[in-house]
Amino acid sequence: MSSINLSAELESEYWGILHFEANLWGLYCYLDLETEIDFSFFADCVCFPDKMPESFQEEIYHRLRNRLKDPSYDKYSGIPIPNEYVLYEAIVKEVMYLKIMKQETNIEQLPYLFSLPPHSFFAFITQLVERGYLSSMTVVQITAFYFDKRSELEGDSLENNDEKDSEF
Repeated sequence: MSSINLSAELESEYWGILHFEANLWGLYCYLDLETEIDFSFFADCVCFPDKMPESFQEEIYHRLRNRLKDPSYDKYSGIPIPNEYVLYEAIVKEVMYLKIMKQETNIEQLPYLFSLPPHSFFAFITQLVERGYLSSMTVVQITAFYFDKRSELEGDSLENNDEKDSEF
């Protein structure tokens, strides 16, 4: 299987698993990756499987394709996701949504992506553009919305600080 097809197959597997079977932490644990790769890198690779070496993609793909035959898989589907990783999963699902919907993206469906600090937000957007998932027009719309949200949040923060200052 070519690496492009393999990446697409992995994306499909990840999408199905994360939406119907297990959370990102459970998948990471099932694949037993704790000693091989960092969780944040795994989350990034779920969004962009081509970041992994092809041999590693093949290994993961075969494990995922055979997961339902593996009696240990069930115990990972119910593993609670640690609080520090909840945001990773939410962002991974939003990036998957962006990749599928492309120009038809409803940008209001991306609250977690818009909560990222600018450097992280732009890293994701840049990767989506470089890989051809988003047009320049969609990027402009998403970026404008991002800055509107950031200024709203910063405005709320400033108003709350003003209120606190006025109480003293």
